[in-house]
Amino acid sequence: MKALGHGIGEVDPLDIEVLAHEGQRPLLRLSGTAGAFAQQAGVSLSLSISHEGDLATAFVIATRCCTNHASEDL
Repeated sequence: MKALGHGIGEVDPLDIEVLAHEGQRPLLRLSGTAGAFAQQAGVSLSLSISHEGDLATAFVIATRCCTNHASEDL
């Protein structure tokens, strides 16, 4: 959420959902304040997940998706 200018205390973790189906790329579904912050900032989020044995990693890339956004400071 830092890419949207907000800390974890401002967003309910339950507002961020990972949708993953075998053989397809994972998606993020944002609702509540997380969805509102992303829409306000005019960004789209892409997710990558990987694992090996009992280790896992994930990262999210935020990209501008439209020109009608509230802040230029992302």
